[in-house]
Amino acid sequence: MIQIIKQEWEITKTYIFDVVLRDGLIKLDWNDFEKRAMQYKPCMAVWVDEPVSLSSLTENALEIIRKDINKKMSGIMMVISYKKDKEIMVDEMGELNDCFSRLADDDVDIVWGIQQADDIINNRRVTMFAFL
Repeated sequence: MIQIIKQEWEITKTYIFDVVLRDGLIKLDWNDFEKRAMQYKPCMAVWVDEPVSLSSLTENALEIIRKDINKKMSGIMMVISYKKDKEIMVDEMGELNDCFSRLADDDVDIVWGIQQADDIINNRRVTMFAFL
């Protein structure tokens, strides 16, 4: 399942309910979002919840964002969610190196977190917030 959110108030609401109000292993909070929203313009939130690898989820979210905004992103905030009984392994995180490296080469500000979520359909979900 893929969800795309483009209205700024909905992006903010999604961040509050899907990130701020949840506990995380690597926790993002309201200050993280507020800092980026003051520096950049929030333009889109995408969440991808499919039965594919973590790197594929991330690439899919980035592809959706790039197709829609047609501008250079200034920053992203990414939250990786996992089911309680399906914890994230180190090798899965290693798969994200190429993706993060390409973003860093394009001078994209990257902030990410990891949290448990029992409301996801598959074992992993990536929620990405894009800023211009």
